[in-house]
Amino acid sequence: MSRDRYDPRVIDALAEALEKHYPAFHNSILQEVARSLGIEPDTAEPDIDLDGIDWRTRDGEPASPEDEWAWAFSYTREGKLRPEARELVEAIGRYGSVKAGGFEAKLGGHNKRLLNRRRVDK
Repeated sequence: MSRDRYDPRVIDALAEALEKHYPAFHNSILQEVARSLGIEPDTAEPDIDLDGIDWRTRDGEPASPEDEWAWAFSYTREGKLRPEARELVEAIGRYGSVKAGGFEAKLGGHNKRLLNRRRVDK
């Protein structure tokens, strides 16, 4: 199917729906579309502070900066993106993972609704 057969309004509506219902994947999908169209993707990783997120150990206890691995909820029980996780989740959606503060953060768990962080430097 030829690209010129796509109505720009459909593309805009699709991007808007993705942003509203799947914010964690919105940017990564747009990056993939850009690559397929030959547009250079944005590869600069943002400077994100991970300290404002309620990280937990494997046992569910509060994690400390010394812990090698931790997880956190990225969404509320109602399915809304947690405000303190929004910037990180959106950046992970754009870049696949984010390195900050000596950790690498990614989405994981069922439907990619949990944040995972692991130490990458000691």
